[in-house]
Amino acid sequence: MVTRADHAWTQADDDNLRANYQDATYAALSVQLNRSVGSIRNRRYRLDLDRKRIDWGADEEGALREWYARREGQSTRLSDLARQLGRSRIALALKASELGLTERHRSHDDMAKSRMSAAQTQWLKTNGHPRGFLGGRHTDQAKALVGLASKRNWESVTDEEREARIVKGNRSRIERYTREGASFVFSRNTYSRTNGGRREDLDNCYFRSSWEANYARYLRAMKTAGMIADWVYEPDRFIFHGVTRGALSYTPDFRVTGLDGAIVYHEIKGWMDSASKTRLKRIAQYYPTVTVLVIGKDEYMEIARQGQYLPGWEAKRTV
Repeated sequence: MVTRADHAWTQADDDNLRANYQDATYAALSVQLNRSVGSIRNRRYRLDLDRKRIDWGADEEGALREWYARREGQSTRLSDLARQLGRSRIALALKASELGLTERHRSHDDMAKSRMSAAQTQWLKTNGHPRGFLGGRHTDQAKALVGLASKRNWESVTDEEREARIVKGNRSRIERYTREGASFVFSRNTYSRTNGGRREDLDNCYFRSSWEANYARYLRAMKTAGMIADWVYEPDRFIFHGVTRGALSYTPDFRVTGLDGAIVYHEIKGWMDSASKTRLKRIAQYYPTVTVLVIGKDEYMEIARQGQYLPGWEAKRTV
């Protein structure tokens, strides 16, 4: 069971974390600081500390070099290699770039062409560009004029109008893309490989991944056992008023109410991208009284060892 320490972080705790987080594991820090792993990870984000650096061994680098050397005819995916090495796919890609194994200076046009399907390529050859601009390029002067017009338009908007646009946009997203609405939108999000869909055993509620659905089953069991008072999936959206770029709002995965009535939001994160980090930083800045507990991969796997026997549990490990 994931718990949260009740005592506040002190300056001594922060100094201890800054001094040791690079070398010690989260599990070791958890024992040392008498806090949960999730609490330590959250504090690291709030202190804006760099991610943990784990040195690469010669064997690991050799395996990565070998994979890139024969990747054209490679049957093993990079994600499979990542699991073998016990690292994330992003970590492998960054290391490959550092070792000069990737085409770091490939042009945007080359990357766009590589992503274009054979069907798209054939269609363009047969029908031409739909707007008749095939092969055309905007001049530098035209680009500058478009950029200047866009900048002038944005600068002419008052702070009140800008915030009204943000609020309206967020409201539209809520109305159109909630789990009661067009669920197909979620199948095209960043986490495109997740097992999103409705779960009949959870009141036909839409969940974005099997991890979220399983965590809902875990919370349901905790409620039945009298360990928590209640839980709700994605009930609240927090808007960052005045923010015009990046993360404009944040919707935690679960709102969990304790037996004492205290509310803690739980966020399921198999991996932490820059947008997620920004949301967590802004929720702490704009809503300091709101507590968010991040359930990372380690915490989820610990829960899975207990929850795999719950009715409806999905064994597929998809974030």
